[in-house]
Amino acid sequence: MSIFRSTRRQTPIRRPSTPCLHCESLEGRELLTATARPKLRAATAHLGSPKPAQSSPFANLKAATGSPKVFQDAASARATQGLDGQGMSVAVIDTGVDYSLNALGNTFGNSSSKVIAGYDFGMNDGDPKPTWGHGTSVSSIIGSTDAKNPGIAPGADIVALRVFDDSGNSSFSKIGDALDWVLANHSKFNISVVNISISDSMNYTLNWFETDTSAGQRISESISKLKALNIPVVSASGNSFKGTQGMGFTAIVKDTISVTGVDPSTGQLASNAQRLGSAVGGEAATDIAAPSLGFKTVTGNGQYESVDGTSFAAPVVSGSIMLIQQKYKSEFGTLPSVDQVLSWLKQGGNSTTDPVTNLSIPQIDLAQSLALVPRKMTASPLPVTYVASPAIAPTQTPVTLTSSSPTVKINGAVVQVSSVQDGKLTLTSLQANGKWKTVDIWTGEAIARRNAATMTPSPTGTLNKIVHRKQMLPKPHAVKTAKHLKSPHGTAHRRTV
Repeated sequence: MSIFRSTRRQTPIRRPSTPCLHCESLEGRELLTATARPKLRAATAHLGSPKPAQSSPFANLKAATGSPKVFQDAASARATQGLDGQGMSVAVIDTGVDYSLNALGNTFGNSSSKVIAGYDFGMNDGDPKPTWGHGTSVSSIIGSTDAKNPGIAPGADIVALRVFDDSGNSSFSKIGDALDWVLANHSKFNISVVNISISDSMNYTLNWFETDTSAGQRISESISKLKALNIPVVSASGNSFKGTQGMGFTAIVKDTISVTGVDPSTGQLASNAQRLGSAVGGEAATDIAAPSLGFKTVTGNGQYESVDGTSFAAPVVSGSIMLIQQKYKSEFGTLPSVDQVLSWLKQGGNSTTDPVTNLSIPQIDLAQSLALVPRKMTASPLPVTYVASPAIAPTQTPVTLTSSSPTVKINGAVVQVSSVQDGKLTLTSLQANGKWKTVDIWTGEAIARRNAATMTPSPTGTLNKIVHRKQMLPKPHAVKTAKHLKSPHGTAHRRTV
């Protein structure tokens, strides 16, 4: 597993080792190599406790001068929408995190800490403070609270899971242990994203390890389990691009959100960033691109230094996902699915064409992705003259409807109404590739019962049928208008559907 070699001047923080790190071979692949540096103070070993959600104090934090657009978008989201990752935490599986730095909270494992919990799987103790500064840099991109260089989600907490020992060695089994820890503790610490900015420096086009009956299979299965819990695992694609498509492990796992790097100065994929298209990789293809250089991060000694590598593109995406999750959760009270998050990232992204491989990979645009996150319907009464419906005996399980929450059917199928405003219905779940043949709108203080055979609503009580339109309408996109519809009593209406 390599901590990508393009990382600059990584600084160790604790536990001195030999002047030159040893390399470990795992299944024929090279693991971490780095340069040893002096040690800083050690810390108390304990796991920590959950931090309660609280209001954000970061609305006035500006993005660092000259930083890529995604950092500017995050600053705007803080100022205008109050989105900063508050109430959620990210699990950073890496070299550990220096929580003694002011930008990362200066404490560990209590309700006032930013690094609220962690574990060292490299040295098998409860202290995730690192020897090597890579994980600290990754964490600062996500959650730094430094006013001069804030992270994407400065309100978010961090769970530090160290998987490298003091000699700089790691293994897939330790990453598997860290993922198992997340599965066991995600609720306790409100973990909503996992970031893995490490790779084995190889170039795969499919996940050879998902059936190896060993650590690779365990990792693949754990990532799938986290996806089922609506917790994305964000993984860096790797820095070993030499003109051929592919990604390293764990990015090649299809259920990850795999991230390649972009050079903001050119708008093109970074020269060393691995990438994989769907024609070759299928479901394992690279999902999104993000800036991997052109900004600074906190290092082990608390200084800010420039970085370069997909290790740093991944946390840009992880922090962005936390803002997306926060916006969705504030509306619906739960996390969006991983597939929803990925669809908003891709749809909101700007296409980046790679001149080497001719691949087109969406580059993150946080503002556009946030705009795609749905809002909960705010209903208002419909200004119509109701038409009485005949009473029909109830047949199935009742569902309560109100006059401000209409039920809309298109071609006999119920569709979702996302908003009702000024008499206009905005529909968000339409039949794909179809035209509207009939439109029925039901509203009223009543109970609707669905017929098991026809799956159509059978009204009782004061439930009213407002519109029944039988004619071909154009293929719908958002809002369509039906004018001067008449009730059986001859009353004219104007209704937007």
